[in-house]
Amino acid sequence: MKKKVGEDSASDPPVSPGKRESLSSVSWKSAGLVWIAFFLFALAWQIQSGAWKSDFGGHADEAAHVVTGLMVRDYLAGGFLEEWHPMRFAEAYYERFPKVAIGHYPPGFYVIEALFLLPFRQPAALLVLMAALAASVGWQTWRLARDQGIDEWGAIALGLLLIWLPLVRTYTAIVMSDLLLVILILAATRAFARFLEAERWRDSWMFGLLAAGAILTKGSGLLLALVPPLAIAFSGRWSLLKSPRLWVAPVPVLLLAFPWMLATRHITEEGMSAIPFREYVSSALASYFPGIVHEMGWLATALAVMALLSLAGRRNRVEIESATLWALVIGLLMFYLAIPSGLDLRYLLPLLPPLLVLAGSCLQRLGGRAFPRAKTWAVFALVLVVVWEVRRPVEKRYVGAAAAVERLLEANSEAERTDVLVVSDASGEGAITAAAAFRAPHRIRVDRGSKQLAASDWLGRGYEKKFEDAESLRTILRERETDFVILEKVPEAEAADSLPAHWTRLAQMLEEEAESVDAVLVDTLPLGRKNRPESALLLYRIAVPRENLTEPRIPAAATRIAPSPPGAGRDDPVR
Repeated sequence: MKKKVGEDSASDPPVSPGKRESLSSVSWKSAGLVWIAFFLFALAWQIQSGAWKSDFGGHADEAAHVVTGLMVRDYLAGGFLEEWHPMRFAEAYYERFPKVAIGHYPPGFYVIEALFLLPFRQPAALLVLMAALAASVGWQTWRLARDQGIDEWGAIALGLLLIWLPLVRTYTAIVMSDLLLVILILAATRAFARFLEAERWRDSWMFGLLAAGAILTKGSGLLLALVPPLAIAFSGRWSLLKSPRLWVAPVPVLLLAFPWMLATRHITEEGMSAIPFREYVSSALASYFPGIVHEMGWLATALAVMALLSLAGRRNRVEIESATLWALVIGLLMFYLAIPSGLDLRYLLPLLPPLLVLAGSCLQRLGGRAFPRAKTWAVFALVLVVVWEVRRPVEKRYVGAAAAVERLLEANSEAERTDVLVVSDASGEGAITAAAAFRAPHRIRVDRGSKQLAASDWLGRGYEKKFEDAESLRTILRERETDFVILEKVPEAEAADSLPAHWTRLAQMLEEEAESVDAVLVDTLPLGRKNRPESALLLYRIAVPRENLTEPRIPAAATRIAPSPPGAGRDDPVR
């Protein structure tokens, strides 16, 4: 007999053996208590990593996310009264703090950042946000585990394990959009699982809304387009292809996300790798599959594979949900193998919750047959084995950017505005830019050496140094009205091997012929960062004559508060 729409829904009694609860049957009080416990757990590990003592230099893109969130916050907090057009405001902000990345990245994460920063414009607000996002990913892992029939304590253990995993702890310490993306991807996948079960309009519509939100958080949210066809194929629900309810899901994406994708396609194309497709796929396979084992261990990976093998031919309700989780896993791998967006293990973050849940569910089924009362202990054992296999410290350390900004303000305390050129790698330039945006949004304008002294695209391709001698450097400094230069000094061995030409040439000129560019060393500041423990920041005052200047360099609106479009880079995150 044909089921009515709404029957066998998420709120119906379980149709497979074992205890199972739907989201609607869970007490919101209990769910809230679980989330609070997860938040405190995530916050404790975030503090342990050193994030609360660090500047925003843990990743080349971290400062871009921070400064862009500040820009949105400052616009909402009153910037629109001075420049109502958001794009003009962003351009002015970029001129002052050149680490705004909107365009390269969609606006979703920055709106969430702005909401956290509105009442409290301090770095701590963003760290609380990241702990909350990590707690929410753990909470979703708990819900997925309950959907799979894993009991309460086993599900909580998996949620805590997810938060503890080194890759998750790394991106709890670093302000990035990846955890928000994971939340939206998991929520969308779960919404589609409910649609497979009940065929309700609202579940299909909710999947589309969440997919649009994921795409507007990060372009890789497009991988959710692969979940419906794969889930339908894995579950054998081919009749859904004829259902009009299925086809409302793309509507929110077309209405909300597609216009942004279309408007920014010329910018996002710049972030694509130029490696030939076959070579890229080969590199991706060699990176991501060992990466899964590296991030969750051999036992959990083996159990997840067993869960995949056991999926074939099974059609009851729990297996439909398993099919949807596997649709996410396989769809994500297909997406990152086909789209040459660069190789980064953080792209595996959305895989970890479903793979851990599937591994735990498989272990409970295997152990439950022989030891029905020991299913929870089996999950605890899995958690302990994963902890033992993948244990490694997570440390975020970039200390010195905020102190350099304070010293800069002190050295130029009488001036209304200070113009500073920062020369470091993407993380270093970004950390100082973010510190200036927080500490002195009206008093400092930052130039990045990688932009003013050299030229390249988003991924560093087509690099070219802009100056050759003291005169050409003086011209650049004069045109940009530079008051100070902050230069990161690194050991000579590293400088000879890996630093770009503009950095090494400037360091040489400031050390050997500072008078030729009217530079005076003001101070040497300590810099503590994980990958360069022997670095220091050199603060130079520049006294280049400016009698040839004929017009101001910054628009009037930008002198009040400044914005910025794209500008990040690629670097290894601190782990």
